[in-house]
Amino acid sequence: MRKVLLLFYACLLSIPALFSQSIDFDNYQILKSTGKLPLDLSDYMKEDLINNDNSNKSKRTKKDERDFILQSTYSLNKLLRSGVVIYNDPVGEYLTNILQHVLKANAIDEDIRVYFIRSEEVNAYAMDKNFIFLTAGLLAQVTSEAQIAMILSHEYIHYRNKHSRTEYIENRAIVRDYRNYKTSSTDVRFLMASFSRDLETEADEEGFKLFSNSEYSYTGAVEAFEVLKFSYLPFEEIKYDKNFLESADLVFPQDYFLDELSPIEDKEDKKNENDEKYRTHPDIDKRIVGIQDMVQGKNNTGRKDFVISASNFQDFRKIARYELCRLYLIDKNYEEAFYAAYILLKENPNSLFLRKVVLRSLYGLSKYSNGSKFSSVHVGYKKKQGESQQVNYFMDALTKKEINYTAIHYAWNLHEQAKDDADVTYILNDLVFEACKYNKLTPYSLKTEHPDTNTTLSNDSTSVTDTTNTKKNKYNVIKGEDADKGKNKKKKVSNFIEYAFVGALKKDEFKTLIKDQYKKWEEEEEAKEEALKNKKKNKKYSEDEIDDTRDIESMLVLNPVILKVDMRSNENKIYNASSTKRKELNNNFVNLSGKAGITSTILNPAELTEDDADYLNDMSLLNTAMYEVLSLPGKINMLPTDNLDIKNLSIKYNTPYLANIGVLTFVEKKYGVALAILMGVVTMGFLLPYTIYVLAKPNTTTLVYMTVYDVEQNKFVFSDVTEIKSGGTQDLMGSTLYDMVLRMKKNK
Repeated sequence: MRKVLLLFYACLLSIPALFSQSIDFDNYQILKSTGKLPLDLSDYMKEDLINNDNSNKSKRTKKDERDFILQSTYSLNKLLRSGVVIYNDPVGEYLTNILQHVLKANAIDEDIRVYFIRSEEVNAYAMDKNFIFLTAGLLAQVTSEAQIAMILSHEYIHYRNKHSRTEYIENRAIVRDYRNYKTSSTDVRFLMASFSRDLETEADEEGFKLFSNSEYSYTGAVEAFEVLKFSYLPFEEIKYDKNFLESADLVFPQDYFLDELSPIEDKEDKKNENDEKYRTHPDIDKRIVGIQDMVQGKNNTGRKDFVISASNFQDFRKIARYELCRLYLIDKNYEEAFYAAYILLKENPNSLFLRKVVLRSLYGLSKYSNGSKFSSVHVGYKKKQGESQQVNYFMDALTKKEINYTAIHYAWNLHEQAKDDADVTYILNDLVFEACKYNKLTPYSLKTEHPDTNTTLSNDSTSVTDTTNTKKNKYNVIKGEDADKGKNKKKKVSNFIEYAFVGALKKDEFKTLIKDQYKKWEEEEEAKEEALKNKKKNKKYSEDEIDDTRDIESMLVLNPVILKVDMRSNENKIYNASSTKRKELNNNFVNLSGKAGITSTILNPAELTEDDADYLNDMSLLNTAMYEVLSLPGKINMLPTDNLDIKNLSIKYNTPYLANIGVLTFVEKKYGVALAILMGVVTMGFLLPYTIYVLAKPNTTTLVYMTVYDVEQNKFVFSDVTEIKSGGTQDLMGSTLYDMVLRMKKNK
């Protein structure tokens, strides 16, 4: 069930020039939408945008364009409903001002806006609508306004020349030719990729013409493509301080760190040239050479890296980097989150936000290690380059117990500094419980004094003291600054971790913490033994059954969906049901759950008004939390990244229960059935009419799903998916959901 929902969710996470408000990065709060919802966005959160086309285009072209509009509208609608697009924020306004400066320099008066997106992907993109999206991942990487200006100029050409629509229609034509003339599939890939590369080259060349009429430095145009070339690296190359997590009680062996790091290599050189013809984008080195050729001979005197505001750029890029830390955690890229927070702590060493990112990174690595899933969140150090490789090697060197104890050590120190933070307290307790459960921690197993107190190292476990390379951006390092070179070392055995809590054990609170969690673990083991006895006595009893008699009186239902996935062509087409059908599903579920004694509140962004910024922010947080907990494997249970915000929302909406419901209909070809019937036609010709009927009728399967998450208990209380063959009527879908509600109510 979780895999089905995770797949669905994966498809679904003032003028800045005058911006003078101080940003409290020590107590950073995630960026949110404010004010009135812009009209260019609100239209895509409502009805399908299909207009009658009375032009003289062919029926086939009109159909392709209609399909494009349906697909693009669905994609935009999905993106906007997810809440990852931020509007009326200073970052988006700043980016829009950069683009407008370029357009005005070209005497273009057009209302086109740039929206900031919460995404770790390094990208910007535009369709054929009057807005451009730029991701947190990209803004975190750039080093000047001029680079942004070049990227936005490129995207503006995509928008102005309607490249996305043109490419869609051309690809449909290529596929039709493939079917009609039996072109090989590799030729189809080549033709599609070749056309896409032509559009990218056009956007580079025409975008540079726009850019060159602005005040921005030509150097920034070239550097923009260098940013893209090295976007696989962290946003800075800062040497990792081996003492970062250490204290007087916790000192890691030297062989847990590399003496030399792998140098940063040009990945373009390692690409298979035979695959180049299948890339949708031109070779990045060739693009850089192309821009350099266009810059050649131009006078860069008087041109600027910053036109709008250098100080705003620094603040807004920093916001993007803080947002990136959160996104890494949500996507379970814990080592990336750890290193990113480490870099940012150089400038803001007292930031509680960043310290909690470090804690959550260690928490995630410990949970997955204890759950025997460490490889699913850990990246081997040989796959990394540059300074961040040290982090991955270090995490790889630690044993399961050492990761767990290191996380506890950091959590305890942070708890000492932020005793009122409920998340820190919860994580600390959870880590200690797992140490008892998986790593044989008892109230009496820890060392209470060091064997040789003269050998201890005194460091602040949460401070970052090394300032090596702090003034150099990563592109300077790549271009020639000294860097360590790669070398592996064999790990040695050590019992250093046993002394990690010598100082903490001098405090009654820490000793009580271990005793309480050890007792909790003992009670859990006793409950399991009792369950096993009951299972032997009663064969119908399942060890996984939970005697949970909670009375669910209300639920908050997140964005119910009705989707149709057409799988009859080479590309899967996804369509939203009409607003009428969506409203019908919402109303039916509210009525049906009401009959079962449950009050359901539907959060549906399709019905947003221009004043519903808070509503959309709520949707974003709740959707993100559901994605995060749904994507946890097996029996691993972790606190969501935005836990405190989610709990506040559960109070706001007066229920701890979050629910997802939806209907997914898949339409596909009947290859197996068709083959069997065709074999019958060979021997019995009278079956031909029936064969034609069956082949013409697609195979339709509908999945109805429902899952309910308890925010207070941080666990799922119900999850189910039911398959309905041959589609399903509204009544059948409704009765299926009603049956699920009843079973949830009875805790079955």
